[in-house]
Amino acid sequence: MSTEQLAIAGAVLLGTLGAVYARSSSNNSARKLPPGPKGIPILGNVLQVPTEHLATYFRALCKQYGGLVYLNLLGTDVIVIGDGDLARELMDKRSAKYSGRPVEPYMNKYVDPDEKYWGFSDPGATFRLGRKLTTQVMAGVRAGRSQPLHRFEAMLTLQRMMEDPEGWYHHIDRFAVSIIISAMFGVRFTTGHEQAMRDIVQLNDEFGLSISNAASMINVFPFLDKIPGPMPWRTRAAKFRAKEEELYGNFAREAIEGKNSGLDTWALYFGGKDNNHGDHRELLNLFAIAAAHSTATGLQVFVLACMIHPQWIKTAQAQLDAVVGQDRLPDFSDRDKMPYVEAVCREVLRWRPAARFAIPHKTTEEDIVEYNGEEYYIPKGATIIGVPWIIEHDPQVYPDPDTFKPERWLTPDGKLKGDYSTTAFGWGRRTCPGSPFAERSLWMNVAMWLWTFNIKRAPDFHYTSEDSAFIPDFGTAPKQFPAIFEPRSPHHEKVAKREWEALDKDLASILPMAKAA
Repeated sequence: MSTEQLAIAGAVLLGTLGAVYARSSSNNSARKLPPGPKGIPILGNVLQVPTEHLATYFRALCKQYGGLVYLNLLGTDVIVIGDGDLARELMDKRSAKYSGRPVEPYMNKYVDPDEKYWGFSDPGATFRLGRKLTTQVMAGVRAGRSQPLHRFEAMLTLQRMMEDPEGWYHHIDRFAVSIIISAMFGVRFTTGHEQAMRDIVQLNDEFGLSISNAASMINVFPFLDKIPGPMPWRTRAAKFRAKEEELYGNFAREAIEGKNSGLDTWALYFGGKDNNHGDHRELLNLFAIAAAHSTATGLQVFVLACMIHPQWIKTAQAQLDAVVGQDRLPDFSDRDKMPYVEAVCREVLRWRPAARFAIPHKTTEEDIVEYNGEEYYIPKGATIIGVPWIIEHDPQVYPDPDTFKPERWLTPDGKLKGDYSTTAFGWGRRTCPGSPFAERSLWMNVAMWLWTFNIKRAPDFHYTSEDSAFIPDFGTAPKQFPAIFEPRSPHHEKVAKREWEALDKDLASILPMAKAA
């Protein structure tokens, strides 16, 4: 690039930043924004924000400034919420104003221009349709239609862990991908080493990078997108879309028109010819991303809790023994009779929520918020970041929050408390509509593992609560660590193997078509 071209580029950059600064300053100077760290001209607070482990930074901000914090990132208004009551007030009760999504040029223009990943788009027609279809599918999940699939996949995972206990982390990943792809398309992965599963994991990783602000320089400097030709962000996104369309397109065709069309899959509902809403099979792709991540993280966190705070395990196993007995594996019919096991699952979602901070919302209108006796202005178009990592560890709500204590969800007589709520699946119109499926995945595995195994620390297990123990993204997935999965007795192992051998493994039995009324 010549000196003249560099000078022009520099002038454009400074002009753009200056305009951003002037606009943000004039818009907000007359109104009281929430408290927050002081920024510098043009850049605001952008140099203060780390590129990894943002939730820890947000936690420090909320400790200093309170549960409502303002940041200016290159002219973008960002509101961090670390107070549970405030999060519910704004994103649940005022969800009409707080349910937008921030525009990320790389994601919205190149990775997903058609809004197939509707959970990340603004609440327009595509979002409403995707949510409506998902809610209807989840009605079937609540009615028990997914129970045979959940049981099959959990029992297969149990067998894999008995055969290869050291590979438990891989077996969780296999379960998380296989169960959602089975439900979507009637395709299952029995080993976790299948090429298609590897492709899904690769796509999920790439998509996870795509939704971050740091995914491409055009998210920070949109004017760069005016440069013509095959720029890196265009090439990268095109490769993602081509791989995604090939993989999921083939799965959907087999589920709707091909060899799996006789199975009761979500693809048949979203895109089958007998429905009354048209063919929207592409809206399914969202689940491969969201469900696999949250399911795997929840199960990994459960194992971590067994390592660090094992004192509750015997109590859970005693309840399983009393309700289930010694001669069969637990099933969904036992769920209501085992409040302690249910409390364990609730505590997993609280102790290490799958998302340390939520996927950002965006305000579609300006608003005035009262917090701690003060009124604050929330600009239209502001990015809103709720932080479950802070909210679920509020010592005023959860005493001794860093300790894994299932008892906090129980009454003194051992019954489940009735006022349960969680931030693990988001807020308001952005609450994850697939949460019933994810909750059942967590419960079935937790119950089976506690019945079958003593889960213990390996001699070389080392843990720190610092950020270095977690994968550096928006979630709480712990980095892989050693654990011991030891059968509670030869009898428990024998029963688990016997039930697996007797199980009907035919997908036509696991995903049977609903009978016509």
